[in-house]
Amino acid sequence: MLTIFEWRGKCLLRLSEDKEASTGEASVTIPVGEGVSVPKFSKKKIMAGIMSALIVGLALGYVIGSMPIASLQNELQNLQREHSNLQRNYDMLNASYENLVAEYRGALKVPYTTIKEGNVTWAFKTAEDTIQTWSISLDSYVYYVNQQKPSEYHSLTANGKTFLVRKMELFVQPEVFSNEINDLTDGNTAKEFVQEVFNLRKQLTAYSSDITDTPQWSVETMTKGTGDCEDFAILMGSLIKSGSQHANYNLTAQFVYMDSDNPTEPQTVNHVMLNIKYQDGSSQLLDSTSTSVSSPWSRVVGWFFDL
Repeated sequence: MLTIFEWRGKCLLRLSEDKEASTGEASVTIPVGEGVSVPKFSKKKIMAGIMSALIVGLALGYVIGSMPIASLQNELQNLQREHSNLQRNYDMLNASYENLVAEYRGALKVPYTTIKEGNVTWAFKTAEDTIQTWSISLDSYVYYVNQQKPSEYHSLTANGKTFLVRKMELFVQPEVFSNEINDLTDGNTAKEFVQEVFNLRKQLTAYSSDITDTPQWSVETMTKGTGDCEDFAILMGSLIKSGSQHANYNLTAQFVYMDSDNPTEPQTVNHVMLNIKYQDGSSQLLDSTSTSVSSPWSRVVGWFFDL
């Protein structure tokens, strides 16, 4: 006989099988005093179970699905930290570069000229004391320098004597500075612009107060940083004409040939300067060798020629 005891709920079932029984039926014995309890399930409970299972499933799905987002967010934060570090390093390197540039510029006395990589570069200070650099290709520089110099002369009479003076106004070349002159005109009135031109000129070194027969082109004077009165007059005349054309200042610039020793009663011709007429009717003398005031003379008697 095989006897099996099995708990189900509160009931103990005893299943007996008697191989010798002719009927082939198994007897079931239920302990006395114990009743059989069969659980009952309502539709509400079934639906509640299903809903609970769905909620648990959705929650698990959300957790599982959110794992890649959290990973991406961590990666983003890491990249942001790396970017911040790179930005700080860049700022430090940029500051070091600016300091090196300042040291380099400070090591060279302004104005100065450098020739590098096929360009001629001129450096000078503006009226606001900032360093300004202009460049011209070496090919263009050679072109301007090698142009044949005009050989025409003015015949000027002073104190009964006639003097032949080269026509310096023919050396004026505003086109040389057409690509750079806006650095002196932008934001400036006509008079402020003229002051910028004078400020540039007075940084250069005059070595003679006598008019010679070998005037320089403007590019030569800028590159050498030296010249005499007519060289500086030619340079300022070129700059002023270029700026007037660029900014529509409508300036009238004139070369003034004069006697620097007798400015109101010329005995000879030994100096050249500029006279600037503004659109408002005012005028200004601009000396080509003075390094302090725009003109040491308030009135000049001489020979005036428009540029």
